Amino acid sequence: MKVKELMIGDWMQFADGNKKCTVIAIKCDARYLEDEAIITVMDRSGHWFDREMDYLKPIPLTGEILENNGFREDDKGFGHKCYLCAVPYGTGDDDDYAYLSLTDFGKYWQMEVSLVVSGTQTNIPNCCVHHVQHMLTLLGIDLEIKLEK
Repeated sequence: MKVKELMIGDWMQFADGNKKCTVIAIKCDARYLEDEAIITVMDRSGHWFDREMDYLKPIPLTGEILENNGFREDDKGFGHKCYLCAVPYGTGDDDDYAYLSLTDFGKYWQMEVSLVVSGTQTNIPNCCVHHVQHMLTLLGIDLEIKLEK
């Protein structure tokens, strides 16, 4: 994973997998963005750590994480587990919804986004929690991701 793929607020984990944390700052010289950034993260106890990118890795997406965040299992997956979330967006009109559908195909997650009547579909290999966070941010949806109940 590269530093430029991160956003403030992304959930990550330490490379050994034993601690989950949130990105709170990215410190780097623009000339060395790929190599020498220091990522400041905060664990769930409120402790801050400065880490190089090698010490962090994405959190794999699971159905449990989706369910913890309001997604419901849907039968649209044609034999694969599919999770759907309808979230109000925009002006708050009753008809304004973003539909985010994620289907687990084993080696990749298929993400489909529908806004009112238009939609696009994207296949994301090795989809992780931060990918869903970025998609929600792009849709203008403020949803704090819960990793556990």
